[in-house]
Amino acid sequence: MPVQEAAITWPSWLCDRDTAALHAYAVVDPAQDKRLPAVLHAPRNACLLGDDASIREASPHLVELPDDIDSRAWSWLARNGSQQPCAVLVTSELGFDELFTHLLKFLDVQVNQSTTMLLAWWDPAVLASLLGQPDDDTLYVKGPIFTAEQKAAFAMSLCDVGYWDRAGTLHRMNAQQLVATVPATSGIDGGSVLPLTFDVGQVRKLVRATTPDQVLYELRLNRPGVLSDRSDLENYGLACRLVDAAERYAIRGMRDLVNFVGAGMILGERFDICPAMASELEGVRTGTKTFTEMLSSLSPEVLEQARQSSMECAER
Repeated sequence: MPVQEAAITWPSWLCDRDTAALHAYAVVDPAQDKRLPAVLHAPRNACLLGDDASIREASPHLVELPDDIDSRAWSWLARNGSQQPCAVLVTSELGFDELFTHLLKFLDVQVNQSTTMLLAWWDPAVLASLLGQPDDDTLYVKGPIFTAEQKAAFAMSLCDVGYWDRAGTLHRMNAQQLVATVPATSGIDGGSVLPLTFDVGQVRKLVRATTPDQVLYELRLNRPGVLSDRSDLENYGLACRLVDAAERYAIRGMRDLVNFVGAGMILGERFDICPAMASELEGVRTGTKTFTEMLSSLSPEVLEQARQSSMECAER
């Protein structure tokens, strides 16, 4: 897409900003695109996870965007932001240092009495699930995972949050509307919800939201050939459906999930309907064997039957 075409695709909530009062920023992820943040030539940027050079290379950065929406930085984001999940757009009345300090408060979340984990909200899909985005059909978990108070605490210093979904559509989350939905008696100064703490239900939702991506990461690392015939979006949709199918057989461990999804990508999405395969999977469901153990014991004949059954189901 030519630069000039890309520049005019920005929606009115970004184009019509009162730049005297409202600043634009991006939270960009070099782990998704190694050219970031240098390629944006931004006036200011800072790594959210520290200044060590090795950390900066693969960690999120807050980047100050120029007021000119036709500038090189905005044009690069328009061309590349929709292609991979490398950027979240933010507008705020806060200056760079104030916003940076605010965002740092949401990097860690306590998940039980002894464990704190890094909350990767700079991943657009994670952020959308945390805040809730019902019109994003590419999300595995639409959320919100945050409580109303946690959403308000995160959003209180922001005006708008924008992100591209997996299909390349730019979504807007009006941060002030998130704040307005919180009961007045709950308080939104952040003091009551910081440091962040997730209950068991929130932890389960967060784990579920990230599971298809974790499975795909393992497959790309170890078995890239099973993904090569489909687009990234198609692979993600298929991984989500196969993770759902795995739940029917009580398959939850990452190794078994990766093997189940990989099998589905090779044999076909409905490989489990084959009678011989279904019989074996019943043993997995009841806990007498793991899926990995079951898969290694199957004969080539059963695998071919499963592939044929899945093909016939797809043709119906």
